Amino acid sequence: MLVHRARRLAQLNPMARIVLTTYTKTLAESLLTTLLELDPEVPIADKLGEPGVFVAGIDAISRQVIASAEYRHGGSKAWAEVVTGTLGPRNTVVLGNTTNYSFEAAISNTAKHAGAEDKVDEIIAAL
Repeated sequence: MLVHRARRLAQLNPMARIVLTTYTKTLAESLLTTLLELDPEVPIADKLGEPGVFVAGIDAISRQVIASAEYRHGGSKAWAEVVTGTLGPRNTVVLGNTTNYSFEAAISNTAKHAGAEDKVDEIIAAL
């Protein structure tokens, strides 16, 4: 369904920037293969933000967004505060359990930057 929708959007507007994403790199590659089998002429974007269909896993997209923003704002104190507040402090520990506090801190910080501090308890309760 998503592949057909992405193709249709690209047909309607070849200059549109369309993102087709999933959770894994392998599935993203499969989506791209299926899309090109369906329509070999569909415009494929090489980078996020370019015209065409950009197909990638959500981790790759997140990394591109962060890298792009860091390139533009990396030297500023405000950028460091946003990154630390949203993603937590940088560290080398990539495996292990994430505490509930980490999720609560991320939600609280995001809500603060969105001007929705009064909704934090509701969001956490809904989880």
